[in-house]
Amino acid sequence: MDFDFQSLQADTVAVFQKIDLEYGIPGRAKIDYALVPNGDAADWQACENALTQAGYTVERFESEGYLTATTQPLSMSLETVWLHEKEVTLLALNFGFSPDGWGFMGLPPTS
Repeated sequence: MDFDFQSLQADTVAVFQKIDLEYGIPGRAKIDYALVPNGDAADWQACENALTQAGYTVERFESEGYLTATTQPLSMSLETVWLHEKEVTLLALNFGFSPDGWGFMGLPPTS
C-alpha cells in the first residue's frame, strides 16, 4: 500500500494550527473523518463494517460520493486528531477509499 502519510500528517498539523489560531480548539469534541472512494471498485459496505468494528460511527453519503467516520467524544489535541486520522486512513485504504479531510463538533467539558 503506497500512501503518503507524511504529507497527510503535515496537512493535518497545518489545518489544526490554523483552526487553533483563528477559532481555538475545544477541550472535547467528536471528530469526523471524510473518506472518498478511489473508483468503482471501492467496497462501501466492507469499509463501513471495518470502521464500525474499530469503534467509529459511520454515515454513508453514497449518492454524494463520500462517507464519514466519527469518533466518540475525545479530549482534543493534535495528537488525538492524527492518531484517529491515521487509523481511519489505514482501514479505509484497504477498501478503496482515501481521506478527504476532517472536522469536529466541540462538546461541553462534561460530555
